Amino acid sequence: MGTTCGNCGKTIQEAGSRFCPFCGAALKKEASPAAAEWLKKARAATSLREREKILRQALTACPDDPDLEFELLFIGHERPAWRMDYTIIKSFLLEIYRQPGRFTAAQRDEMRLELFGDPQLARCQALSGDPEACLRSYLQRLCEEYVEVFLEGDSRVMGTWFGLRLDRDKRRRLTGPVSAMRKAVEEDEGLTAEQRGLLTEALNRAFEARVGADAGR
Repeated sequence: MGTTCGNCGKTIQEAGSRFCPFCGAALKKEASPAAAEWLKKARAATSLREREKILRQALTACPDDPDLEFELLFIGHERPAWRMDYTIIKSFLLEIYRQPGRFTAAQRDEMRLELFGDPQLARCQALSGDPEACLRSYLQRLCEEYVEVFLEGDSRVMGTWFGLRLDRDKRRRLTGPVSAMRKAVEEDEGLTAEQRGLLTEALNRAFEARVGADAGR
């Protein structure tokens, strides 16, 4: 009979899948009780560095737990020499497609490598049982977090009125920067054709997910 994906609505025949093979969305599945408690504690942390500490403690208690390993994937690698405060936010890697001139060629190569070649990503793919679906889920969540934090959180994108950020008409305000990012991804010769396709698809899905509440306005 199969399982229905709550994100794209397609039927998944493979038993035990953790990710939808069509859209990459994580399928709802109960984590082990111990892992669920650790995840709750980690997500309540007030800083990403504290969250990382909790997750590493969790993996000592629950080795190779796929949910804990996947959560750890979204914490970036700090680069103090860059003098930037955002490198611990994993989705910051996508800045190379919004403001490429902000980085040197070497920095862009390093960020691109972390985006698709992070050993933690390879570990999550191996544990998932479906590497491609895991990659799709990772990219979509990363893109959604980028749109939320770096686009919706930017007053230059969302606009202000007497110092207050405007959240109305999100679709119109986000269309320009997201379209520009898609174009930059499509022109990035540092990625394979498959990587460009997957990242473009993830940006499209992330955009629709973030503006869905504004549909029809």
